[in-house]
Amino acid sequence: MISKKAQVSDAKVGQGTSVWQFASVIRGAVIGEGCVIASNAIVDGAEIGDRCLIGHGAGVHPGALIGDDVFVGPGAVLCNDAWPRAHKRGFDASQRSVTVENGASIGACAVVLPGVRIGARAMVAAGVTVTRDVPPDHLCGPNGIVSPITDEEARCEKRSRRALKRMAA
Repeated sequence: MISKKAQVSDAKVGQGTSVWQFASVIRGAVIGEGCVIASNAIVDGAEIGDRCLIGHGAGVHPGALIGDDVFVGPGAVLCNDAWPRAHKRGFDASQRSVTVENGASIGACAVVLPGVRIGARAMVAAGVTVTRDVPPDHLCGPNGIVSPITDEEARCEKRSRRALKRMAA
């Protein structure tokens, strides 16, 4: 479902993906199946896998590569230019700016700087500026410290997923 008030141009949108009002999916963007692109989000020249949620007002810019089952929170920004200047024109999207691997989550209003890789199932806390890679199964916390996700945190996440499945049934 693509809202009549969304802008989708020069882009590929997979089956079952929703693009809500005032969202923009533009300039060669590729969106997988079963995704949600929330209102006011922009996906500009980026590649997004299947079953992803891009939150309200999030910015996913050229060169970003997002895997499957990824959550990008409201207002989060995936940056693509390490040295921005007004006189520069265009961006070579063949160079990856940010890579987010399968199952990762990026909290609301987080900023991921160019060149960063967020590993599989990793999490970024809300409001964090991510300046370096986050390994798989690690958390980049509110103070920018990267630490392993504990077994207890993983068990809580599994319980939450089971509860959601029961509610959906």
